Amino acid sequence: MFIKRGKKEDLEKFAVDRIAKEIETFLISHETITIGLVGGTSVEGLYKLLGKKDLDWENIHIFLIDERCVPLESIDSNSQIIKKYFSKKLPKKNLHFYDYIKYSPDNYAFRLRKFGNKFDLIVLSAGEDGHIASLFPNHESIKSRKVGYIEVNNAPKPPNERISATRKLIEKSSISFLLFLGKEKMKAFENFIDENVSIEQCPAKIVKKISKSFVLTDNK
Repeated sequence: MFIKRGKKEDLEKFAVDRIAKEIETFLISHETITIGLVGGTSVEGLYKLLGKKDLDWENIHIFLIDERCVPLESIDSNSQIIKKYFSKKLPKKNLHFYDYIKYSPDNYAFRLRKFGNKFDLIVLSAGEDGHIASLFPNHESIKSRKVGYIEVNNAPKPPNERISATRKLIEKSSISFLLFLGKEKMKAFENFIDENVSIEQCPAKIVKKISKSFVLTDNK
């Protein structure tokens, strides 16, 4: 695990350059790469920069790591930020959005199974409480032993109906980038590096199970 501290803009540039390098390296020996992305304002700067990169977009497939159960056109849908920065780069068939009206979590997991049933690379952002995706501390979501996606019907923050990649699915990822950006994430980062805090108490610690993890924070 590699931890980098610095200014937000510098961390975003570092992350994007490294993500681009990882994608290029991976595609040397693989036909496609499957990337899991989250929504939220913390990742917007990173996505904006990544969308400007000259990459082999034809062979990049994007899935959502979690999604709110709202219409796809809703401003609350995580798909909106993905569309904003990547829809002009990626073929439509390479953007795998979750439509809660059409799909169940198992349906969405089945689509991922066609690409090896794992994420090759993921981008995550930790919440103030240390949650990632829609896996919350001391909540039934983080306790699931399923490999795939689950319904989260009582999320402790709105909207409370969501789907999320499970702990076991995230652990299978090959490469991860985890962001702790903003002063409000300071306590979450402290819990992340505290060996006495469990994954159930700080779900962001899941990335410690991933062999190649980059953790970026602007908290000193």
